[in-house]
Amino acid sequence: MQNELQYRMPESVARNPRRLLDGKSLNRRSILRKVALGSSLGIASGFEVIWPSRVSAYEDAANQDKDWGSVKGRIVWQSDIAPPKPREIEFSKYVLKPDDLKWFSSKGPVYAEDWVVEPKNFGIKWVYVWLIPSTGGSTSKLPIHPSLSKPSEKPVTFEQPCSGFAPHAVAVRQGQKLVVTNDSPVIHAFQWTGFTQTGNQIMNPGSKIELPNLVAERQALKVSCAPHPWESAWIRVFNHPYFTLTDAEGRFEIRNAPKGNHRIVIWHETAGWLGGNTGRNGEVLTVEGGAIKDLGEVGMKPMRS
Repeated sequence: MQNELQYRMPESVARNPRRLLDGKSLNRRSILRKVALGSSLGIASGFEVIWPSRVSAYEDAANQDKDWGSVKGRIVWQSDIAPPKPREIEFSKYVLKPDDLKWFSSKGPVYAEDWVVEPKNFGIKWVYVWLIPSTGGSTSKLPIHPSLSKPSEKPVTFEQPCSGFAPHAVAVRQGQKLVVTNDSPVIHAFQWTGFTQTGNQIMNPGSKIELPNLVAERQALKVSCAPHPWESAWIRVFNHPYFTLTDAEGRFEIRNAPKGNHRIVIWHETAGWLGGNTGRNGEVLTVEGGAIKDLGEVGMKPMRS
């Protein structure tokens, strides 16, 4: 069975409330400037998305419920321009104590993870993929499969090894805990900056913190460590279960999604919204009950100046 992926004009985007979790006012303009410095939006970075003209759907033998289906695919570098190469962190640029420098370099070279492209099949890691309703604007909600009615009790975790934050990106469902640990001998900081929420926590060796009250927002939360400026990570918080991150080969899969027309949204920290500014509203596709919709390869391509 073949289905075309169709484009629809985006709806207007509702503004998020200018409030922190504790009720204090937030300087929205200041926060957005900080986030923009760490995240190039699609318009500024000049990246476009290459959607497949046709996608396939086939029966899911493991799913007999015709009201729910799955979506899968792979995000790949698709350009005659060579993909970014791994960029090694030069610790000599920073003022570090001898013991700290010894620890950071103890496992070998450390590389930035803003671009992680598999050299053989050009799959792109750390790309967020999620579904949103095709109509109804920001107040509309996706039906949720009974097995996914509650957030997972298993927390999402961040560690702080020699390479910085691990993993480099996480996706959290609202109501799910985020746990941060520092098992290293070095003092770190865990700072998160988003549109409606921000915070900063000193992480002494052996310390552990929990963030149980993160709320869903359209903006990704930028994670940083003031003592070690090369360290960075990302958090996205969702109010539904239909989200994922690509693996080392660029693969993604979203299961038990409601059948019908929805939008699929793709975001990368450097490329921004795939499809530019209109990409933030996604691309329409149909989820078929009892089937797997396979998008195949979705290409990411830098636009020539």
